[in-house]
Amino acid sequence: MKASTIGMSMRKTKLYLALASLILATPAHSYETITVGNFEAQLLAPGESAYAIGAKASGAGYTEDYRETVTGAEAWTQGHRDAISRSLQTLEQSFAMGNPNRKMQIAFTLEKGEYLGMSLGTLIFDQAQQNIIATGELLLRNNIPTNNVLGSVDDIIIMFTSVPLHYGPEAPGHGQYDFQATVTHEILHAMGIMNGNARDGGYPNGMTRWDSLLKDVYGGTPAPGNPLPISTIGKLGTVFWTGAAANATYGGAVPIQTFTNAYREGSSLAHPAPPGELMSYMGSPLDAPRAPNKLLLDMYRDMGWNINDAYYNSFGPTYYSNASHISNTNDFATSHSYTYAMYVNGNYNLIDQSGNLKTTKEQSNALYVYGNGNKIRVNGTQSADANYSHALYAFGIKNQIFIEGEGTLTAKGAGSVGLLLFGFDNSIFHSGTILASDEATAIRIDNHRATWGYRLNTSLHLQTGSKIVGDIINTDSTKAADMTFGRKYASDGSYSPDPNFNFSYNDEIRGDWNYDFHSGTVTFANTLNQHEGTILTGNGSIIGDVDSAGIIAPGNSIGKLTINGNLSQTSSSDLQIEFGDGGYDQLVVSGTAHLDGSLSLIPIGYLTPGTHQFINAGALAGNFATVNNFSSSILQTSASSFNPSNFNLVRNSYASVSESQQQSLASSFDRARPTASGDMADTLNLMDLMNLTDIRQAADDFSPYFYNSVTTAILENIRTRSTFLQNKIRGDETDRQSPLWFSGYGGTTQYDKTVTSNDFKTKYSGFMLGFDRQFASGFQLGAAGAFTDFSFKEKATTSKARGSVYDGYLYGSWSPQANNAFYLQSTLGIGLTDSKTNRNIPFLDRTATSDHDAIHYSAFLGGGYKQQIGNWSLEPRAGLEYINLDEDGCTEYGAGAASLAINSKDSDALVSSLGVEISRTIELNNGSLVPSFRADWFHNFSAKGENTIATLQSGESFSVDGRTASENALELALGLRVLVSNKLHGYFEYQYTFADN
Repeated sequence: MKASTIGMSMRKTKLYLALASLILATPAHSYETITVGNFEAQLLAPGESAYAIGAKASGAGYTEDYRETVTGAEAWTQGHRDAISRSLQTLEQSFAMGNPNRKMQIAFTLEKGEYLGMSLGTLIFDQAQQNIIATGELLLRNNIPTNNVLGSVDDIIIMFTSVPLHYGPEAPGHGQYDFQATVTHEILHAMGIMNGNARDGGYPNGMTRWDSLLKDVYGGTPAPGNPLPISTIGKLGTVFWTGAAANATYGGAVPIQTFTNAYREGSSLAHPAPPGELMSYMGSPLDAPRAPNKLLLDMYRDMGWNINDAYYNSFGPTYYSNASHISNTNDFATSHSYTYAMYVNGNYNLIDQSGNLKTTKEQSNALYVYGNGNKIRVNGTQSADANYSHALYAFGIKNQIFIEGEGTLTAKGAGSVGLLLFGFDNSIFHSGTILASDEATAIRIDNHRATWGYRLNTSLHLQTGSKIVGDIINTDSTKAADMTFGRKYASDGSYSPDPNFNFSYNDEIRGDWNYDFHSGTVTFANTLNQHEGTILTGNGSIIGDVDSAGIIAPGNSIGKLTINGNLSQTSSSDLQIEFGDGGYDQLVVSGTAHLDGSLSLIPIGYLTPGTHQFINAGALAGNFATVNNFSSSILQTSASSFNPSNFNLVRNSYASVSESQQQSLASSFDRARPTASGDMADTLNLMDLMNLTDIRQAADDFSPYFYNSVTTAILENIRTRSTFLQNKIRGDETDRQSPLWFSGYGGTTQYDKTVTSNDFKTKYSGFMLGFDRQFASGFQLGAAGAFTDFSFKEKATTSKARGSVYDGYLYGSWSPQANNAFYLQSTLGIGLTDSKTNRNIPFLDRTATSDHDAIHYSAFLGGGYKQQIGNWSLEPRAGLEYINLDEDGCTEYGAGAASLAINSKDSDALVSSLGVEISRTIELNNGSLVPSFRADWFHNFSAKGENTIATLQSGESFSVDGRTASENALELALGLRVLVSNKLHGYFEYQYTFADN
């Protein structure tokens, strides 16, 4: 299998076998051998060969059916030999095999390849019994030596060397696969964990003992031949184990490995599915289950093997569980190597361990947890008292480990570890005791698979009560882990400083760590070595010397870090001083500060301009090689490498860098800045970092220009509807008999950008319904109502508004005769506008929403002269209209500090009109058509818009100049009036307006 995805064996046979075949036993005397009990390993040197056969059983004996030959390709090292020897020892102690008259002979070869291992062995196909059996099974389980079967060995194992491999007895290093675990895995396949099915589910050559204990979710069980009796493809849980012993240990039917969309030769149905076990399909770097555990021994027991009960009974409580509360208050001590005192395999469990767990033999674990999202609370004692053992071994993702109060982990001997934690995004909360002695390590962690790219660091949080003796190691050289001191955690995961925290440590911290000295005091007997690429931060006190090749960032945000000792920086070190929020970071060194590397000054908020001392040292030596001063349109810092303990801050006002139309807003920012808090402070902090172009754009984004646009558009739309009504009145026929009339209208208007208003577009549509009465004297009186739906949208910011307008009108006109006479007309209007605005602030990526209401009034008086010339009509006219718009104040929401309170505003427009209309009447049999053309010039005597006044959330008010409305406009229109009868008229008009602004 490929090391990147799989950690188990591949099997190659020509008889549809998914796993280990065994080879037969005529010994080869020239090979280097390793003998342990009933096992003999033969190490093939380059050029040496061994072969395995498949044999068919018949009444006369055995007939060779196929042969697999391998040849040694690489030389063996002592590391290889030792790992194979340890593997054979684990197997020898696992089974009660008696005294067979020969040993199981296994040939090993090394070659390049991206898999871990492959097992090729000898199988006997008994066609009469319709079963398949390995000679290793016959020899060690049934005590049948099969000496008369021709073959050089019982099993051939190819070990691939292109992946990073670990050979020692201690836990693997970062990214390494365990050689010993792979060897044991491959041999166990040859001892019975193999299946005889084809990819279609049939068993054309018979069944193995393993096959006979499988059952799928549909009730199907293996059967000889090709009846397709069992599923080979499906999600995990499609196929189960039926053996009573293993299922009792597992707490239910043990799932067998299958794959949702494929059958994988050498993998499907040939591995137990629980992850993290020796015979799991998926193997991982760092993971090292090197011997059969209780569950695996029970599966062999179900297959008829005799188990070494003394070894079996040396395993403590065993749990396969998810989302359960597992509590242990009992004591348990192991008596064999490769065992555990307590084991939990599963996810999202709460594990309370308050008993006394102990291991006294090598390669064992007091508490072993495999899975993700588990919470492990240790209040008892866990001891690993032999070499290469672990008091607590946890493997997985997002596990939380609490060593609390009376909780104690002890480790003794070479390669032993108090707390061994592999995986990523795991957390250790330590307020108990870890004691390591006799070459043991206190804590070892590794961000397993940190190269995936989105990995979160494993973290070690040292809290009040912590006592640690022994080294603390991060073996992942590609990903720093986090270590914090002096945090007090609440039950919800939040934390606060613990000023009473006091921790002393006399051993070495090795590997890459980010340090947060959050609060309290930490005393180091040895120099704290901070590696390149890591961060040292916090508000606490360090007693001892510090050598830094990484980033030193005093405080958590703004704060002070104290080193009661000497500080030595290297060329890669970077002292990062943040300033803002009324203060600045400070580094206090009681001894000598040996400066090197770089100094970086970083603004995060408001600080009074002036000179500020950020280093206070007993003595200064050296200089910063690089000073990274900060400069923006608002802030400029200056610090010298030759006087490195101070920096000077110059602060420009917002008004000094703003444009004329932004002055009022900028001045309000200046007034608010010293005391700004919350989101307002964050917003101004962001603006402080901008260059001149960006800060001016930000001021424009912040300004309520959109309300200028809204005012202009509403005023213009009021005049448009009033003009529509005026034209309707003028066009009425004197002989129209119906008192009711109905008209629809709609249009779009494009407005150009001005200094205080972006370019925007309006759309409107609506209808008008009226009732009037005409009198013989030439008078006409009427009333009308209108409903208009409108929308605005700015191009630059995509700010938009949408709403409705409800209008009511009274109107009248006087014309003594239809043609060749003067006429007068007048309208009075009142209306309500109900709208919702969404003002976008691009530089913050926010939208401020408001409910914007207004009331308006209008009055028009005008007249003209209708002159008839044949079928043609010429009508010059003039008028004057007054409009008042009273907009309510509104308060925006949804944009944090950019949400403004907009003051109410009163706007007026006095508009004169002068125009002419030409029309022609075309008589038809059933009525008449009247096409027309008109041109009107409008002049606004009060085009200057009213200012928009707004208030920041901090209470500071400012104003922006209103948008200047169109002063002059020319409106051209083409119309067509259809007169069907005295009661049914129709009218269509298309108009286009040219206007300034």
